[in-house]
Amino acid sequence: MKKALKVVAIVLGSLFVVCVIGFFVFIKSLPSTWQIKQAIRPHKAQNPELANKNEANKAATLPDKSGASKTQEQKADEGKELADKALHEDFLNDKKPLVSVCNHLSAASESHFLRGDESASSLEFTRKLTDDNKDPLVESAAPLFRYVLRLNSVKDLLEMIDKSQSQGSDDLMKKAEFYAQLGFAAQEIRSNKPSIDRLLMKSYNMYILTKAVGKHPELANDPATLGFCEQMEKNINMNSDFNPDQQSQELEKFLDYAKIDPKEVDYDPNYRSDVQFKFDNNTLQLNKIWLEKLFAADMRKAEKEIKNSPSVGP
Repeated sequence: MKKALKVVAIVLGSLFVVCVIGFFVFIKSLPSTWQIKQAIRPHKAQNPELANKNEANKAATLPDKSGASKTQEQKADEGKELADKALHEDFLNDKKPLVSVCNHLSAASESHFLRGDESASSLEFTRKLTDDNKDPLVESAAPLFRYVLRLNSVKDLLEMIDKSQSQGSDDLMKKAEFYAQLGFAAQEIRSNKPSIDRLLMKSYNMYILTKAVGKHPELANDPATLGFCEQMEKNINMNSDFNPDQQSQELEKFLDYAKIDPKEVDYDPNYRSDVQFKFDNNTLQLNKIWLEKLFAADMRKAEKEIKNSPSVGP
């Protein structure tokens, strides 16, 4: 019997060693924290030592007064810089409320997200978050990003990326630590599904109200409209109780008061959030959220680029 147990122990021990080796081989094949930082951060935020050199190269190829166009690399870096600014000054800034719409309702009619010409994009979205001239439709869609990115494990994950200084600093153990933190962040996001669903429904109603004001600018100065807006805004920022059926009825009453057909603002009174999580290619994706409609053009462009990109062999 003892001999049999010893054999089993050796076999299990061997399997454990194989699993551990396989785990580290898998970790080694993944991109490092530094590589991820290079992909998502603008040049000046990647490494202080490279900042001056990259800025000099960038300045050497900037368009002159004759109207020469910028390179794709420059455009991409400017987009990263804008997103990085929005991330640190807005999304991660706990001093900013989850939503701030009511004070900017008069600007709703100027929003890119009402034009229907696909001029609205994720770039325009982040630009408005860092702009002094706020877009209330952008503000109504921002609460989800602010909520998720302010979760403790997500902030810790982003801090790890920020602190990554060089390729050499990303040894195997640091990569393992990073991907473990990625798992913690994904788990915390998943565990907050009820709160995320509730926030998505609240922000959807705020978006519909803001869209209604955008199509009928005179409502921006209407006391009843402002009162209803402030009520919803406070509910989001205070994380108050929420009854989706009651809120739907109140929003329908508002649209009826404003003499607006729900179809005009694409309002679905039966909308109830049931966000789906998908972990794919080391990325946690949130699917089936109403925000997807705002970035439909970006999504179509991304799908087209993926479809047309050359396949890479193993």
